[in-house]
Amino acid sequence: MITNKFDLQTFDGLTLKAVSFQPEDKETITGVLFIIHGFAEHSMRYQDMAKQMTDAGIAVVSMDQRGHGKSEGKQGHTPSMEAWIKDVHMMVHRGAKIFNVKKKGLPVYMFGHSMGGGILFQYLIQYRPVYVRAAIASSPFLRLTKGSVGAVRLSFAKMMHKIHPGYTQSSELDSNLLTDDPKQNKKYDDDPLTFKKITVGNVISVLNGGVDTLENAQVLTEFEDFKLLFVIGKGDKLVDWEAVVELYEKIQDSKKIDLYLDKLSKHDLHHCSKKEEVIAMYINYLKTGELTGQPERNIEDEDEEEEEEEKEEKKKNDKEEEESDSNSGEDEKEKEKKEEEEEEEKEKEKEKKEEEEEKEKEKEKEKEEEKEEK
Repeated sequence: MITNKFDLQTFDGLTLKAVSFQPEDKETITGVLFIIHGFAEHSMRYQDMAKQMTDAGIAVVSMDQRGHGKSEGKQGHTPSMEAWIKDVHMMVHRGAKIFNVKKKGLPVYMFGHSMGGGILFQYLIQYRPVYVRAAIASSPFLRLTKGSVGAVRLSFAKMMHKIHPGYTQSSELDSNLLTDDPKQNKKYDDDPLTFKKITVGNVISVLNGGVDTLENAQVLTEFEDFKLLFVIGKGDKLVDWEAVVELYEKIQDSKKIDLYLDKLSKHDLHHCSKKEEVIAMYINYLKTGELTGQPERNIEDEDEEEEEEEKEEKKKNDKEEEESDSNSGEDEKEKEKKEEEEEEEKEKEKEKKEEEEEKEKEKEKEKEEEKEEK
């Protein structure tokens, strides 16, 4: 694999560091994939994916997004979603020239992960690039996970965004939530180019993008000769996987859209213990538009399983209620019996006391009578 690094100049004067990967034999290239990385990472984290892609004849282009990796810009910040997608468009334009895409008739593919997946959706919706043949949105950020730290802090972020969009706070990102592979998670922690802080401008930009994507989902079905794959795991605690399913269900009638829903996978499927298998699935999808390696359980299976679980839970709760009612009835009888016994005991005590008092009276009377006789 041949690696070439180059610079990109943004509309607002920043220098972004970009990289391309290609097979040893440039003539074997059958397509070009543009990767949009996620939050707090960088382009070189996709080197293993690039190797597998180039071995399959797909060249790869990526860049460190503004405020990420070795690119310029305040760390973890963007002024807007528009700035992100302008940067992406610039990368695609430059990469297409490098590989002479138009002249050679090479198909253009796109891949966006997490925050990059949210940016990918917005790029497709806002720019409607007709030259993209297939795209993969990996664990795309559309909405915060309910109950997450980010969700709790959202009100504060909205307030601060109006006053100081560059305000920085801790992202509190736990690398153990990334994959099921401890080595990959440690590799992320040890990487000097990853970080754990974020600006409110970044948070609000990606959230607003998610809202717009869900509202304008239909645009994703309007491309000709185009395939789009959503990839998400139910074990993902960093993005709301239900929002991804919600987006899919809005447009699933289109034969252009597919969903890979894994019950157990965490956030980074391309870095997980089965990453080679996952990337091989991506390669096949980009080249053929066909989804292979679908998890054993699909959405319908999951729904049926959840219904069964709900039924079992209801039966269990009903049984517990019945037992509780039964126990309550037994407790009531026991209580009544005890009260009756206590009443009987009190009655006996009362009778005994009255008998003793009667005896005392009799004795007093006898004493009085003896006294009178004397």
